[in-house]
Amino acid sequence: MRNPFVRSGMKHQQAFTLIEVLAAMVIFAIMAVMSYRALAGVLDSRERLEAEATKWRNLAIFFARLEQDLGATLNRPVRSIDDIFQPALAVNPDTGAEAALAFTRSGYVGAEGTLAAPQRIAYRLKDNKLELMVWPHLDMPPRGSATAYAALDGVTAFSVRALDAAGNWQPIWPVPGTAAQGGATAGALPNGIEVTVTLESGELFARIFALRGQ
Repeated sequence: MRNPFVRSGMKHQQAFTLIEVLAAMVIFAIMAVMSYRALAGVLDSRERLEAEATKWRNLAIFFARLEQDLGATLNRPVRSIDDIFQPALAVNPDTGAEAALAFTRSGYVGAEGTLAAPQRIAYRLKDNKLELMVWPHLDMPPRGSATAYAALDGVTAFSVRALDAAGNWQPIWPVPGTAAQGGATAGALPNGIEVTVTLESGELFARIFALRGQ
C-alpha cells in the first residue's frame, strides 16, 4: 500500500547535521594549521640558508681582500704622527694602537691618484666587526688619521701571528729586542702571517699567508 504522505516522483533529500559541519570545520582547521607550519618551516629554512650563504660569502671576500693586501706588502717603514719610525709590518704592536696588523702595501695596478700610490693600512677588531683602516699618506702629517671601513661583521675574536726565519710563530712583530724593532731600519718582514678569525656563530677559521719575496 502506497504511503499517502509521499508524493510520487519526489526524491528523498538529507541535510548535514550540526555535528557533521563542526567535524568538517575541525578537520579543515587542522589541515590549515599543518599547511601553515609546513610553509613556515620552508620559509625559516630558506632564511637560514640565505644567512649561511651570506656569512660564507662575506668571509671569503674578507680573506680574499686580506690575501690581496698581504700579497702587495712593501718593505717600507713609515713615520707616525709623533715622528717615530714604525716597522713596515707590525703584528700586535706595543704602541697602544688598536690594530692587530698594520703594514705598508703597494698601490693598485692600473689605478690613479692615491690608489696608485703606496698605502699604509691596518686591520683591527672593534665592536664585533673587523675594520680595514687606511691612512692618506705613508708618513703621517701632525693631524693625519686613518679612515675605517667595515671588512667583516659578526666577529668575536681576531688574532695574528708572524712566522720568523727560523720557522717559529711570533705573537709580536718585530720581535722585541731585535734590531728591526725600532729605528729607520724597522723594515724586516716575516716569512708569513697567520690570521685567526672567530665568528659569533662559533666557527673558528685560520689562514696562513706567505709574504711576497720571503
